[in-house]
Amino acid sequence: MYEYLSVPDFSCPGYLRYDIQDFVHAVIARYYFNLYFGQEVQGHITGGNIVNKPLLIYNVHEIIQKTKPPGHRKISQKEPNMVQQIKNEMQRLGYKAEVIPASYFEYIRQDAKALSECGFLNKYQERLVGNVFNFTLPDTEVRSIIIVASPSPSTVMIKFYLKGKRIPLRIPSTYVDYNSAPVAMEKCLNDLVNPAGYHVTSAQKLPKKWLAVRSGLGIYGRNNICYVDGFGSFATISAFYSDIPCAEGGLREIRQMEECRTCKACLNNCPTAAIRPDRFLVDAERCLTYFNEADGGHDFPEWVDGSAHNSVVGCTRCQLICPVNRKYINDRSETFEFSEEETGILLSGGTFEQLPEELAQKIDKLNLRDYLSALPRNLKVLFSREDITA
Repeated sequence: MYEYLSVPDFSCPGYLRYDIQDFVHAVIARYYFNLYFGQEVQGHITGGNIVNKPLLIYNVHEIIQKTKPPGHRKISQKEPNMVQQIKNEMQRLGYKAEVIPASYFEYIRQDAKALSECGFLNKYQERLVGNVFNFTLPDTEVRSIIIVASPSPSTVMIKFYLKGKRIPLRIPSTYVDYNSAPVAMEKCLNDLVNPAGYHVTSAQKLPKKWLAVRSGLGIYGRNNICYVDGFGSFATISAFYSDIPCAEGGLREIRQMEECRTCKACLNNCPTAAIRPDRFLVDAERCLTYFNEADGGHDFPEWVDGSAHNSVVGCTRCQLICPVNRKYINDRSETFEFSEEETGILLSGGTFEQLPEELAQKIDKLNLRDYLSALPRNLKVLFSREDITA
């Protein structure tokens, strides 16, 4: 990526035009610049340069190396190289892993703080940063953070039966593994490190995509989904706290894939125009997922065209159209079926506790329990496209 960045004061006037990735990099660089030099840099960013002030260009990586976060320490070469063992074992099992010192999490927290203070986040993203993600490490000894990517099925099809017709519908792949993958990974990691006296605990409220990109495990697509080499975007990211010592290393820049610079496939095919050319972050409050994951008490906005709906929950358009994903499509697939009776039960609403046992197990396997109240609304819209009135 870019080795040098201009450092503005981040008042972020709306009329500014800038290279999107340069801007995000510069927002995050501000914290490190101020921490090291102890002063604010005034001026605005335009086309990657500071306006109205002498141009100040610094190597961000040099600044980071000179501003170690609190608690940073070097690891003695005599300490067991458990980190490499973790990476090797994950690779052997078909997964990928990176490990960063827990002290580096301060950088992640400041990343979010800088973007928030800049006004670069919309209300939904502010809620994620402020209320959903956890940017505080636990009181127990945490010396490292492990980030693991496990492959998810590229295609998950659900066959519903209604009025004598079979209706195949999709669901984004990561829904299926969202809960089960971290549990399996935690057991696998503890089986590996416990004999050496170390421990691993789940940390699923950390900003996992962000950690994956900053650790070098993944990279963002224009659609803001994390891509992992060998998996594409069909990967479940899991995070874990650990007391395993971890040597210092560099954090990667937040960046998009090089392929995204000249590709507009997801931009042109987003059904609600949530992917925008003037923002690094998608407009989450326009994303179809934002609407179809909401509980059933909320109707779809009138401006959402009926043809936009393509998944039971979530949306698969940007991933299926992505050229980078092309070689992973149908590489791994899963299929589920709901009988006509089960489909009728889902359309009628009701709580999870009211579901027959077999149906409840299917809902849990698909990780749809939290979206149960949304299913009647979503399915009716999707069925209407098949000329079936539910």
